[in-house]
Amino acid sequence: LGLKLNDDVMERLDWLGLFREDAIAIERGIKSDVLVDLMVKKLSYHPGERDWIIVHNEVIAEFPDRREKRCATMAVEGIPHGDTAMSRAVALPAAIAGRLFLEGRVSARGVIMPTEQEIYEPVLAEMKTFGFEFVKRVQRLS
Repeated sequence: LGLKLNDDVMERLDWLGLFREDAIAIERGIKSDVLVDLMVKKLSYHPGERDWIIVHNEVIAEFPDRREKRCATMAVEGIPHGDTAMSRAVALPAAIAGRLFLEGRVSARGVIMPTEQEIYEPVLAEMKTFGFEFVKRVQRLS
């Protein structure tokens, strides 16, 4: 890789167990299967463990009369012994949009961009009921 031994990437690969002299645990597969096997062993959730999604966006907005720093933050925890926050973040919008379509609340047909107002407004509104909501802050800079 052309990296120094103390490089962050090398330390992470070492933590994963890639440099151990243990026998490879899988009997068949390709090189990436070895990496996947190590990752599954090292990175899988334990019973009751949960994930946590944190999304934070910051934008400096410039107007003719002022500058503002606009922040939006969302934090959602997974459910212990239940669904992960990431799985809900991926599945719920698709499920909600599908239901809206079946209920006749979406008039568009074919491949639809999620930026269509009739899709994103009701989906975001319902996502709030599941705890997926951005907290917004505006700070005037000048």
